[in-house]
Amino acid sequence: MPAWIHIVIPALMTTSGVAIGATALLADDAPPSSAVWIDSPGPDGTVAPGEVTVVAHASAEASITDLKLFVDGEEVASDESLVRFGRLVYADMKWQASEGDHELIVRQGGGSGTASAARNVTVSDSGPTPDPVPSESPTPTPTEEAPTPTPTQETIDPDLDGGVVDTPLIGAVGFSSAPRVSVRASCGNSVIVYATIENTDEATVKITGVGSYPMSTARGTRWSAQIDSGFEMEDIGNHRVSILVPAGGSMIEKRVGSLSIEEGCID
Repeated sequence: MPAWIHIVIPALMTTSGVAIGATALLADDAPPSSAVWIDSPGPDGTVAPGEVTVVAHASAEASITDLKLFVDGEEVASDESLVRFGRLVYADMKWQASEGDHELIVRQGGGSGTASAARNVTVSDSGPTPDPVPSESPTPTPTEEAPTPTPTQETIDPDLDGGVVDTPLIGAVGFSSAPRVSVRASCGNSVIVYATIENTDEATVKITGVGSYPMSTARGTRWSAQIDSGFEMEDIGNHRVSILVPAGGSMIEKRVGSLSIEEGCID
């Protein structure tokens, strides 16, 4: 593994009763660009009136004390109990949503005070309904003619003696800042790749033609990995970036976008 990659291996964590050994590429001595982004609700989404959980991430070179949620320009909630991985923080905030169209913004407390891009959300009684409670009876074993399960279906796990497990599902993915890094480790440029992933205890960032990097989870379904400068000259150029999650004997892959690896330091 290249010497430039800062690796932190936190203690064994327990998330929703499942022990997870996480390997993070999120080191305190590798300052990422300052950024804030809203994970949920999704872009131009519709939610039902009442309590809505707004999930956000942020990064900054200086310490972030809290994240604040603004709805239509008014502060409605904040979270000081941030989950931290190096310079990356995670927060969820409760909002009592009323019907209508609203604009959501999350802003850093401390750090550089950076704010997220506005997220437009419609609150309506016709919003999404809760997922049905799954049946306790196991899903029948598919016949040879049955189609391959999609990522949202339950799948038989032979290790559970006929029980069922949920197939991993990759949701929102993205970069915390402009996806650009340098071949020079001394430049200090980095970018965080993040994803919402359900039903897994392992996830990887793959940079096509360059390599793969393990992701870590700060809380449940929120996964991330930090990619630092320090590549080889032959890696210069644009490379496809994807998230990979194991599912039985195969892999589920979702593209994040392209990472630009450049020769000099980035302004």
